[in-house]
Amino acid sequence: MKRVSGEEDSVILAEIRKLRNEHTEAANDTKEALTRLDHVLKDMVERTALLEQRMVNTEERLGDTEDRMLHQEAKLAAKCDDSESRSRRNNVRIHGIPEGCEKNDTIGFISGFIRSSLQIPAEVDMRIERAHRSLLAKPKENTAPPRAIIVRFLDYRVTEQVIQQAWKQKTTYEGRTIYFNQHYTNEVQKKRKQVRDVIKKLKDKKVKAQSPYPAQLKVFDIHYINGGCAYAEGHGDPCTGGGEGRTTEAENAKQLDNGDETEGEEESASHHRARPTGRHRINSRS
Repeated sequence: MKRVSGEEDSVILAEIRKLRNEHTEAANDTKEALTRLDHVLKDMVERTALLEQRMVNTEERLGDTEDRMLHQEAKLAAKCDDSESRSRRNNVRIHGIPEGCEKNDTIGFISGFIRSSLQIPAEVDMRIERAHRSLLAKPKENTAPPRAIIVRFLDYRVTEQVIQQAWKQKTTYEGRTIYFNQHYTNEVQKKRKQVRDVIKKLKDKKVKAQSPYPAQLKVFDIHYINGGCAYAEGHGDPCTGGGEGRTTEAENAKQLDNGDETEGEEESASHHRARPTGRHRINSRS
């Protein structure tokens, strides 16, 4: 019995050694696999970090490119608007003339109207290149505002003379007040409308302001001397709100806000080219 027991112990020990060897080999294999997996993970992390950096660089380049494109787009839009504005420098928009008065000779009608209504010297050759109604559909109702008439002169100096004279006086036709304005582009109109709203509020507070081209805001200080109002010379009197016998800025603005079209809606340009001279005028206040 003792011999059998010794043989069994030997077998058991042999099996244990075999299992231990197998376990050691398995552990070694596992370590090698983990080592290979660790290398793979490190490689993946490095490649992922590299890809992320490339994506960041690409996004930065795209952002810079987009900024440059937007800047160029804005620059080109400004140049186009400036070119369009320059092409309109010889144009005048006339608001308020009833539809059909010009019949089939708009140039002849406008030429005669300007000669008879504005104090333009007889020796001035107006040389109107073309004249026509704005391109919107003709109003179907008589109560609707008439379309503006666009007049283009060959000589820019004549354009300025007509505009300046129209701003100095009140012009009417068949009992209607007629408004003369420069032919601004849509972009300039939008900007000047915003400035005009500010000027209206300043005017309500008796503050003189102007809107130089294209849509700037110039505010003048008002000083009261011995009960009078002293200000830089310009169009109208900020203390009284404008002179008699002329279409004021508020009247022009009201007319243009109720204008015949969006494209042709023009604001008052009565301060467009006004420049302070440095002289001062004192007006008595009642």
